[in-house]
Amino acid sequence: MGTANVVLARSRVAQPSTAPRRATQGAGFYELTLGDARVAVVSDGWFPFNPPHPTLAANATRDEVEGALDAAFIDPADVRVQVNCLLVRTPRDTVLIDTGTGGAFGATNGKLAENLANLGVRPADVTAVIITHLHGDHMLGLLNGEGKPNFANAEHLVHKDEHDFWAADTHDFSHSRLPMDMLPGFIAGAKKVIAGAGFTLVEGEKEVRPGVTVIPSPGHTAGHVAIQIDGGGGAKNVLLYMSDTVHHPAIQFPHPDWAVMFDANPDLAVASRRKLFDRAAADRVRLSGAHIPFPSIGHIRKQAAAVGKGYDWVPAMWEW
Repeated sequence: MGTANVVLARSRVAQPSTAPRRATQGAGFYELTLGDARVAVVSDGWFPFNPPHPTLAANATRDEVEGALDAAFIDPADVRVQVNCLLVRTPRDTVLIDTGTGGAFGATNGKLAENLANLGVRPADVTAVIITHLHGDHMLGLLNGEGKPNFANAEHLVHKDEHDFWAADTHDFSHSRLPMDMLPGFIAGAKKVIAGAGFTLVEGEKEVRPGVTVIPSPGHTAGHVAIQIDGGGGAKNVLLYMSDTVHHPAIQFPHPDWAVMFDANPDLAVASRRKLFDRAAADRVRLSGAHIPFPSIGHIRKQAAAVGKGYDWVPAMWEW
C-alpha cells in the first residue's frame, strides 16, 4: 500500500470526539401522542432508597423485600428510586403534574426545569399545575427560593382532602409507620408550599381540564390522587398516572399488599392500589407513575393463579 493510501485509510478511521459529553443519557423526557393530547414523562432525576426495608414494605420481612428485589435483578444494597413528572399538552392547555424535588434530595435530582427546556417548554407556558400529594419529591419544585411559584402563569390545584390535612394545626399519623422524628419536616414542607402556591382545591373525582381528570386514591396521604388523561378515541388514547400508588415496580406490582413506610394509612393505601390496578388491568389502558423506571409507560395484567396474586408490569414498546 502506498503512502497516500495509508494516509487515506487512516483518515477513514473514526477519531475520538472532542465534543463535550452530557452527564444525562437522553434528553430527560419521553413523549407520545394520545388522541389530541401530547403527553410527556419528564424526569426530575433519582435518589437512593436505602435500606429498602422497611422503607419499601413496612409490613413485609427484610428477607421478603430483598428477595423481591433480587428476583428483579436489583441489588438490595443499591436501590434507586426515579422521580417522574407528567406534562400534558392539548389544544387548550399545558398541564404539569407534579414538580419534583427542587433538588432537595441531592445532586441527582431537581432536573425538571432543565428537562422541560429540552422539550421546548418554558415555565411561563404552563397553564395548570396539579400536585398529586404534598410530599417533598412531588411538590418542592413548585416554588423558587423566595417562596413564589416557578410556574407563574399557572393555576395550581391540589385535592381538598390533601390541603386540609397538611394545613391543619394537628395531624393524625396514628396509622403511619413513619418515624416520628421525620414528621416535622414533612409538615413544614407541605405548609410552606400551601402558603406559596395559592391552591385551587379539588373535591371528589373531577375533570379539572378537558381530558384531565383527578381520581381520589387516598391512603398514601389523605388526599393522594391519580390522574387520568383521555385524548379521545377510546382506551388506546387513555393514560392513568398513578403517582405514588407504586414506589418500586419490583415491590408493589407483584405484592400490592405491601405498604411503604411513608403511607399515612397503609390499609387504605393498599385498598386504593388494588382498586386502581383492577381498573387499569380491566380497561387495558396505559399507565405511568412517579417512581416507575423511565420512560415509565406500560400496562399491567393480573398474574396467573399459579404465579401469584399480584400483577405483572408490561413496559410499552418505545415510540420513536
